[in-house]
Amino acid sequence: MGTLCEKDDYAKRNGLERWFTIDDLWEHLESFNQRLVSPLPIDYFQRLGYIQQRRSDGKVSLTDTGRQHCRDPDTAFTLPENYQPQER
Repeated sequence: MGTLCEKDDYAKRNGLERWFTIDDLWEHLESFNQRLVSPLPIDYFQRLGYIQQRRSDGKVSLTDTGRQHCRDPDTAFTLPENYQPQER
């Protein structure tokens, strides 16, 4: 969420598109398998109403509600320490 907030703020200040690919947001999470892990925080923050995801290209963007929580230190998604992704 922090990376998305930073990129959203930068895009807003510079008149850029405020929709981001998963690759745009994955820069600090290289140790995790993106295909298996990325749906988890996306689903979590969508349920909270903080982000939206376009079906056409998979890009994500903050909602107005999500932007209100960008400075909230309690707004985080943490994988359980014992998380073991399952291939499907």
